[in-house]
Amino acid sequence: MSTIKENIKIDGYDQMTPEQKVAALEAMQLPQPDLSGYISKDTFDKKVSELAASNRRVKELEGTKLTEEERLANDRKAFESEKAQFNRDRNAMTIKGIFAENGLKPEDYADFDISGFDEAEKATKFANGIVKMAKAQRDAGDSAARDKLLGGQTPKGGTTPDAAMTFQQQYDAAKKANDTMLMAKVIRKANEKGVFINTF
Repeated sequence: MSTIKENIKIDGYDQMTPEQKVAALEAMQLPQPDLSGYISKDTFDKKVSELAASNRRVKELEGTKLTEEERLANDRKAFESEKAQFNRDRNAMTIKGIFAENGLKPEDYADFDISGFDEAEKATKFANGIVKMAKAQRDAGDSAARDKLLGGQTPKGGTTPDAAMTFQQQYDAAKKANDTMLMAKVIRKANEKGVFINTF
């Protein structure tokens, strides 16, 4: 690193007294430095403040964007939930309509849950299955009534009351498990034996 002495050229500097050296230094005309490549401290501080404010604003906007995305996600979730409930309500109405068209009253299917079908196809299949079982049961009841009117004929295959109880128990168990296929199977077997079972 260069010293002041090396950079200052004053004739006879080394031979001067300290007072003369001070006076000579004070009298020197130094060239103005070129500060064109530098930024003033005030300007620098101002730009730093503006940059910090901009960064804060960016973070605020990012937070707002995230909140908006979350709100849209919640709205979408609520819409899907309402849509699913609408479908279940519509399918329940479809089931009731099929039941009504086939002569079933609300008390006839009060034990069945018809409000949980999300798909129309499954709802229709369920309703038609219940209608089919109800029709088979009515046919079996009509047959038993005719046999009674004709003199109490023995059911086909010599079925005993104990067998009727077995069919009824099987049907009740299938109904409790909401197994419509097994319910239909029990009704069909009971019909083959001419046994009346209560399906309502």
